[in-house]
Amino acid sequence: MRVNAYTFHEPADALVKRLQQATVEDKAAERKSKVLGILALVGWIAGVLLTVFAGLYPVLAVPIVLTVLYVRTKRHDLEDRKLETALKFFRVLRADIPTGEPVDLRIDFRSHQKGGHLLSKEGGSLSQRVTVYEHEWFAARARLADGNEVQVTVTAEITRKEKPKRKYTKVRERWFETLEIVTKLRDLYGDSAAIAGALQKSPPPKGLSVRRVRGAEGRVRASFETQEFRQTTGRASSATVLGEENRVNGDFLLSAMVWFYRGISGSRKAA
Repeated sequence: MRVNAYTFHEPADALVKRLQQATVEDKAAERKSKVLGILALVGWIAGVLLTVFAGLYPVLAVPIVLTVLYVRTKRHDLEDRKLETALKFFRVLRADIPTGEPVDLRIDFRSHQKGGHLLSKEGGSLSQRVTVYEHEWFAARARLADGNEVQVTVTAEITRKEKPKRKYTKVRERWFETLEIVTKLRDLYGDSAAIAGALQKSPPPKGLSVRRVRGAEGRVRASFETQEFRQTTGRASSATVLGEENRVNGDFLLSAMVWFYRGISGSRKAA
């Protein structure tokens, strides 16, 4: 798999196997790109020195080739968090999905700048530039063994601030992610509006705050928000990260599902 957006419609077991294979290939790409990156860097340093002091211009072909190989390999280096989120979610949830029942997954490994939607943009080349993106990078749907149809989406909202300095540009990003669960309930669960009201009063899953819960026409929609995640990149290439634990992963999705089903199970008993 390459860094791109993908849509799958297949049984949960087949999807889990696909994601497991993608994980193996991703780890191989990570190791290979790391080695190629180091070799390319060493090659450029040696090539420039040999060119300047010995006039050996042909040696520059070596770092050029290594750089091309590095870029090609990097295209297969997926974001671990996104891949692990999808794999853990379906690996656990498949126990509650009928055998052979197809599920849907859309996952976007691209950055928010490439795969997201630009919501606003302020500032110019000589002043601080502020851009806001919205990026829905995970969307899943499954019909569970109890007959309920569940849809789960994760959307990131990123505020990116770029401030030009004398020799570099300082970049600060502030992230919030929204997790939404929409469930089409069977009739035996009773009034969806009443269920939504009960869910709204229950304590939220760990690491999440409940934005709103609504119920109508047999559907219940619950929306959660994470705490903020910040990333700052300055003169050095490495980034300063705060709140990494607040980014959505498989545990967030599963805890939200548990919260949701605890609430509607009470309604089922009362119905």
